[in-house]
Amino acid sequence: MCGGRAYLLEKVGVYSDADDWADYLEELKDNADEEVYKGMEPENLSLKGIPPCWDRDAYLQIMKVLCECEDGVMSWKDFVALPFCSTKIARALICYNLLHCRSKSRLAGDLRWYKGSWPVVMPISRVHLNAMKDLVACWSG
Repeated sequence: MCGGRAYLLEKVGVYSDADDWADYLEELKDNADEEVYKGMEPENLSLKGIPPCWDRDAYLQIMKVLCECEDGVMSWKDFVALPFCSTKIARALICYNLLHCRSKSRLAGDLRWYKGSWPVVMPISRVHLNAMKDLVACWSG
């Protein structure tokens, strides 16, 4: 997954002190945890055109499936075919910036390894994928 890597590299110059860098990485993780958790309470999200149309159980199941996929990447076709998902839910999750949809392009070099069908659904970043894994582990018992 790319996305955040260039941003992190840009921050290296700003956080050149090891303690500052560690603090920044912790802040980045905390922010991702908060962003991912927002999907657990769709009723509390500010309306962004499309109403949130999923519930906590569906969101947890969706995150669990993505966490089981390599790098959290799944084809759109397979994603919307999940019994607890739909095209409407997928679009809403993307609209609320809880997931990302990517098409195959020359700019998708970070996904060259992916051999499935396109477009794909995936977490916003690897940090968000890790936050999903933590949340699924916490709520799965």
